[in-house]
Amino acid sequence: MPKDKGPEWNHVLVLDDASKNLAFARMQCSYCDKVYSGGVNRIRTHLAGDGTSVGKCESAPDSVIAEMLAANKERLRLDALKKKKNLLDKATKTPATGSKDVPSLKQSSITSTLHIGSKQLADAAVARAFYANGIPFAVIENKYFKEAVHAISQAGPGYKAPGRQPISDKLLTEEFAQVDGKLGDFKGQLVISGGTLVSDGCSESSYHLLPRSYWRRCLLMLLTHPDRLRMLTSLPLSWRGASTPSVLGTLSRL
Repeated sequence: MPKDKGPEWNHVLVLDDASKNLAFARMQCSYCDKVYSGGVNRIRTHLAGDGTSVGKCESAPDSVIAEMLAANKERLRLDALKKKKNLLDKATKTPATGSKDVPSLKQSSITSTLHIGSKQLADAAVARAFYANGIPFAVIENKYFKEAVHAISQAGPGYKAPGRQPISDKLLTEEFAQVDGKLGDFKGQLVISGGTLVSDGCSESSYHLLPRSYWRRCLLMLLTHPDRLRMLTSLPLSWRGASTPSVLGTLSRL
């Protein structure tokens, strides 16, 4: 039995001298008379019944069980703190002079360690935004969403998203001007190389959250030339199909 024994030892009777190897003391439970070998952890497990290394005591008082459960919980907490401390000590340890590992140990370990926790928090926040706002999961693979995430990471930790007013006014106007400029370039190329008007059918993705009976088909009109492909418009089709004159009228205005 250890010199500075804890309260756990008050619940067992040590049957032999374990002074040479405390981890394998032979003892007898004071409540159920079970004989087993081990140390403090096995005493707690036997009395609390929260493990498989030794059978549970069926006669231990509730107060003793509660005491052992609390002791196990505290041990797990201290073990977790110890692991974190060891990890930080390892990450910030200054290598010996002349060590070949000096270049590779400059804050790399602690940075990567902190990055793991930050990434998990960021992933959870992004997922929560999708769930709370009913955003289709396919948006996560959208080119513009990926560009937005990259731009935010480049802006640094002080970045704050724009409010409703600028995103619906100033930023929208700027984006419209940018798209209009790209379309102007595209039209200029058409004068030189010409283009081909093509069409394709699809189900409008904006209706994917509604019952299938509410879905409507649409006809995509695209213009292509050797360098680029642009969508011109989307013609919604009723379940009976759009009339030929209405489709031709739209095409004549493109």
